[in-house]
Amino acid sequence: MPNDETRFRRELEIEVEADLVMVESSRSEEVLAQPESEWLFDPLDAQREEVGLRSLLGAVEALEVDALEVDALEVDALEVDVRPGPSGDAG
Repeated sequence: MPNDETRFRRELEIEVEADLVMVESSRSEEVLAQPESEWLFDPLDAQREEVGLRSLLGAVEALEVDALEVDALEVDALEVDVRPGPSGDAG
């Protein structure tokens, strides 16, 4: 079962991806071809927003990879066979 942090990262990733779809659908390249007086938004702002969203998405994905690596390390640590040393102490 995912913990709160995992659930938060997944929800953030979904929201950022949805925002990216919306920014990409704005077709800022086509708006640049129109006269500035007809712009409903500044296409450069849309491009900046897309760059920021892609950076955020990359950061979220990096956190997921780190979390998976930590989980794998924890599993490896649980699987380590701890045998008593010569004095009878573990380790």
